[in-house]
Amino acid sequence: RRSHAGLTFLTLRDSSGMVQVTTLPEYPEVYAVVNKLRVESVVSVEGVVRLRPTESINADMSTGAIEVAADCVSVLNSVTRSLPFPITTADTVKEKFPEEVRLRFRVLDLRRPQMQSNLRLRHKVIKHIRRYLEDRHDFVEVC
Repeated sequence: RRSHAGLTFLTLRDSSGMVQVTTLPEYPEVYAVVNKLRVESVVSVEGVVRLRPTESINADMSTGAIEVAADCVSVLNSVTRSLPFPITTADTVKEKFPEEVRLRFRVLDLRRPQMQSNLRLRHKVIKHIRRYLEDRHDFVEVC
């Protein structure tokens, strides 16, 4: 979260990527909610997707040309204490934090981009294996 020129900005991350959310002066209740958020809180955002001003386009983000002008922000799950490790790139976390810590806080570890990529790859491989077995060998999976 950061503030500039009377507006508050936050980066919202979901399974498809990240996008910038902007609070608008006409919604002071949104501003109040956003300013109480801590890193990794889970929120629901409603608003209008719009183009960013030309001078604030972020070429480093795939969604850097757009932003969400928030009408409503609801906290679904707030973070009450500091995180045991940051949700960043895999190399940083793996170097500084032992595997025991990451396993104990697996729900946080699974939010990291590397872990998300691993889960998606695993899903695709297993899906193709099952399709092959089903289509070619009339396979029935029993769990």
